[in-house]
Amino acid sequence: MKIPRLNSVVEVRFVDHVENADELAPVVLYGKLIKKTKLHIVVETWSNPDPKEQEKYSDKDVTKYAIIKKAITEIFQLKRVKVR
Repeated sequence: MKIPRLNSVVEVRFVDHVENADELAPVVLYGKLIKKTKLHIVVETWSNPDPKEQEKYSDKDVTKYAIIKKAITEIFQLKRVKVR
């Protein structure tokens, strides 16, 4: 599976664990792809649009999700379109 380039806005479909269940749950996540490794990706879903401004707030106001690549069923790079 090809992973989009860093800083792309993505839709990630993957399976997640479920407590007290016999099957996995399908999940979808939207955000900015900020890290790629051999084993996983990291998607940021809440952050300041200006990286310099973000430094003022440390990592306290950032939400990130790490997803193991083997759990990903589909990944899409989304196109940014201004709504008028």
